[in-house]
Amino acid sequence: MDVTTPPSHRRGARLGKALRSLAAAAALAAAVLGVGVQNPTAARGAPPPTTGVVRVGDFAPTFTLPALSGNTFTLSEQIGQRPVLLVFWSYFCFPCQKEIPDLQAFARQLGPENLLVVGVCLDGPEYDERVVPFCRDKGITFPIVHDKETEEYFETAERYGVVGTPTSFLLDAQGRVRLIHLGRLDPEMLAGAVKAARDQSYCSEITKPTPRRAK
Repeated sequence: MDVTTPPSHRRGARLGKALRSLAAAAALAAAVLGVGVQNPTAARGAPPPTTGVVRVGDFAPTFTLPALSGNTFTLSEQIGQRPVLLVFWSYFCFPCQKEIPDLQAFARQLGPENLLVVGVCLDGPEYDERVVPFCRDKGITFPIVHDKETEEYFETAERYGVVGTPTSFLLDAQGRVRLIHLGRLDPEMLAGAVKAARDQSYCSEITKPTPRRAK
């Protein structure tokens, strides 16, 4: 299956070092076997529904998050220039490990004036020793930011209603959500979606037609 559950539906205290070491060994074995594995801090079972609701056509909620580069990233500062693709992902999601480099190649092909990709990492800074080398080795140049952890989940992922990784939100230059996708993105579909996001030929308001008077 090409979708994994989000990495940090935490319940109670964080897992101990021993469990993390065991999970890391499981991740390594899974990588060899080519199967997916959850983040070692993820709770067992299916994720609960989030309270966030972001629909196609909504203006995307802005956020300010710390980036791996050491700077901060604010979504609202990028609106008005070109489409933005937000990707909620995790290092421990193997479909994500394939998706992130593919998106780097896609963004490079389109050019920075046509698309900005932003990776919202759901692992937490404690896993930078894995996330940073991965991004460096894969040549990732687009912004990678850490979502803010809450007691049971992540703040921005909750606001956006993310329940699995990778989950992508394509915004047009005005910041309106034009596509929401769970799972890896097909390059042809994404290319078509970005092209459509650059076209403002749609009605932003739905109004009922005035009833005709009977003659």
